Amino acid sequence: MPTAITLTAPASFTNPILKPLPAISGLQMWTYFGTDLAHSPNAGSAGALLPGAGSVAWAPNYVSCKGSAGDLLLPTITQATSETWMCVCRYTGGGTGGAFAQLKAPTTGFGALVSMGSTALVFQGTGFASPQNLVINGTPFHFYAMTCTPGGSVIFYDLSLGTQITVATGTLTPGSPTQVGIGGPYPATANDRGSDLAWMALATSVMTLAAIQQTYAHVKDALAARGIPGV
Repeated sequence: MPTAITLTAPASFTNPILKPLPAISGLQMWTYFGTDLAHSPNAGSAGALLPGAGSVAWAPNYVSCKGSAGDLLLPTITQATSETWMCVCRYTGGGTGGAFAQLKAPTTGFGALVSMGSTALVFQGTGFASPQNLVINGTPFHFYAMTCTPGGSVIFYDLSLGTQITVATGTLTPGSPTQVGIGGPYPATANDRGSDLAWMALATSVMTLAAIQQTYAHVKDALAARGIPGV
């Protein structure tokens, strides 16, 4: 029985084997963006993404959102008091309204809102006052994550840099079923700062850091195969 495979240069694998994923409870969204909505299916349980306000710009391996001037919508889900959000994205700026690019925003105003600027990842949530921001370099694509623990901590992670910060402590106010804006917009704002989204996931459960790191290893390889290396 052979125990090794010898390849002669310049042989290569065009379909690399990806690292395994952890079990993710309550997975609502798992989407690699690119080309158009039809080529950006949602592998979570919340249904296919929908056009939102304005229009977005599609690249082969990401989508460019502009907040109130262009976003996507995740179909109606029930906002939970516990949550894990993960995203590979970068800040593009531009626009004239607001200070940050909105990445994920429940459209009723309940739940956690995540935004980014050139130097900070920003959290807002009903019942939380003046949380801290995670210091980032928003220009390159990085893998970011947020966990919200009921009655506990909201934690931001930059897996690309291996940094994290507890941004706030409290309990998210649960909301009725609502749509979730992807790339914006939060209600009653004119925020139109831009961001590029390569992948995003959302779960109504709290993932451990080990599980998030395992997800990062998988997604990093998958995005490299899709033309976005070095995340």
